Amino acid sequence: MARLSYEELEKMKNKKKRSRIKYSAIVVFGSLFLFALIILRTTQLALSAEIDGVNLKGLASKRTTKTETLSAKRGTIYSNEGEVLAQNVSSYKLIAYLDENRTTDITKPKHVVAKEYTARMLSTVLDISEEKLLTYLSKENVYQTEFGSKGKGLTELVKNKIEDLNLPGLDFIETYKRYYPKGQFASYVLGYAKSSSEDETNIKGEMGIEKQFDSILKGTDGYIKYQKDLKGYQIAGTPVVTEPATQGKNIYLTIDSNIQFFVEQALNKAASSYTFDWYTFTIADAKTGAILASATTPSYNPNNLSSDIENTIEYLNNNVDENYVIVFRGEDTDNIYSTYIYKVEKSKTVTVKKKKKLIMKKTKLL
Repeated sequence: MARLSYEELEKMKNKKKRSRIKYSAIVVFGSLFLFALIILRTTQLALSAEIDGVNLKGLASKRTTKTETLSAKRGTIYSNEGEVLAQNVSSYKLIAYLDENRTTDITKPKHVVAKEYTARMLSTVLDISEEKLLTYLSKENVYQTEFGSKGKGLTELVKNKIEDLNLPGLDFIETYKRYYPKGQFASYVLGYAKSSSEDETNIKGEMGIEKQFDSILKGTDGYIKYQKDLKGYQIAGTPVVTEPATQGKNIYLTIDSNIQFFVEQALNKAASSYTFDWYTFTIADAKTGAILASATTPSYNPNNLSSDIENTIEYLNNNVDENYVIVFRGEDTDNIYSTYIYKVEKSKTVTVKKKKKLIMKKTKLL
């Protein structure tokens, strides 16, 4: 085997040394380049309000700021004597906690322990079968469960009955629903209002006075905004921004409860003696035009729309709808006072002049 000379060995060593120096230089320059990019990106993030179409300040605020809605109370509808015809009442939704991790002390369970027993006992209070209740309680990999439409809108009485059962893992969420103390009384005049399944806090008028004056009755929601920690609790010492809710206004109708009662009795008597698709009866004050009573049959109970909804749809609001106008005789902070209910032909308009007395153009009186 041929041996390399001293000069050749030196050349090889120098070649390797130059290669190492070249590689080291590439690494150093590459590191400096990456470092420069990081510095530039950091500077961009620090100085720019928006990156890649995302508002950084807004994003950070959403992550640390919590906003809670302060719901406005819907106004009450009264008769001319001050009797309540429509009002908000507390309503409850039943929920059951199924996650065992809620319980830290086995002597005080905070989740549903005996599902079969819980279903059996609840079936004695709710209008839900034991089998259906057990289906809700047997859901897997969920933190909590609800009980469908029949587990919502529960009254205070039903809530108390369930609480008296002393079943662990059950809880209630308080909401509000629209309640009509007189049931079918003046149902087509009042109409009805209800919340949707998507937003149970928002009660919306869908017929009659409830619909026509929804914006007056519902008021305006407020809010409370504050900085939160990782668990969602308010951070002590941070500012709190509060916008109070503006409560809905009350409406006083010219309906006389006594006259309304006799009119509805007359309609019920007519329904038993004659055959007709629908019938409406209205009494007005001959001097002022104020509507004292107005009833329609077949009627419906706005507290029980699920069973009476066919009548509601078929005879949809023949008394108060877009073609009817209510004129107010006065207004204060909390109340709206209705004086007249007129049926106005689509081709005509109504004007109100603010003098000592309200003046209207002649219209066709219902």
